Amino acid sequence: MFYLKLILSFIVGSIWITLATIIAEQFGSKIGGVIAGIPSTILVSLFFIGWTENLQIVYEATSIIPAILALDALFVFAYISLGKHGFYPAVGISLFAWITIALFLILSEFNKFIIGILILVVVLFFIFYYTENQMQIAAQKRKNIKYSYGQIVIRGLVTGSIIVFAVVMAKVGGPLFGGAFSCFPAVMLSTMVITYYEHGTAFSRAVMKILMLSGPINVGVYAIFFRFSVIPFGLLGATLFSFTISIISTYLVYKFVQNKLL
Repeated sequence: MFYLKLILSFIVGSIWITLATIIAEQFGSKIGGVIAGIPSTILVSLFFIGWTENLQIVYEATSIIPAILALDALFVFAYISLGKHGFYPAVGISLFAWITIALFLILSEFNKFIIGILILVVVLFFIFYYTENQMQIAAQKRKNIKYSYGQIVIRGLVTGSIIVFAVVMAKVGGPLFGGAFSCFPAVMLSTMVITYYEHGTAFSRAVMKILMLSGPINVGVYAIFFRFSVIPFGLLGATLFSFTISIISTYLVYKFVQNKLL
């Protein structure tokens, strides 16, 4: 069952993010950032935790998710802030900080779902205000690109591998560990790598500015509705219901991004 989870995680993750980066190139950073924020890793991870364990354990796994989503947003914010100092230092410092704080939350057995939501709201408000008003990162327009088969395969391998790593790490620990690594910023990290190497710092920062908001918001909506529907609706019912609600939130985020952000 675990190997099936790895295979599906690789397939879903690689296809999802490869398409999202292509959409960003073809339609611009705003649409690409929003599409990349649709729940993917968390959907696969929570579904398999519930499938291989039980509904109570997957319910408990959601307890830490809002706090980790706030950490995901700060991870991208750090990358954007440090980007002018070089890609590797920005990613390295951001990733080290994410792992350190996430392990602290896991080891301290943080399971306050409502407090996590409040932390997430405060963090998103802060980074939105600061990024939009102080950094002045403008949206990037579409790129005219002809894709080779090799380019698409490499993108899929990179993104799939990063997401499989997150799934493996989720297998190591209990519910909190699984919940935390179901929100490992695999999508964000994959998108950073691809957009930077294909188009440079400006395009990468523009896409990540949108993903910094769309990812935590849409995944947060998914986690909230999944948590409160998995026991009464069952695993499949909760997954479909929560994903439907997250698509609605994705549309609302898209309208906000189009009308309010640079």
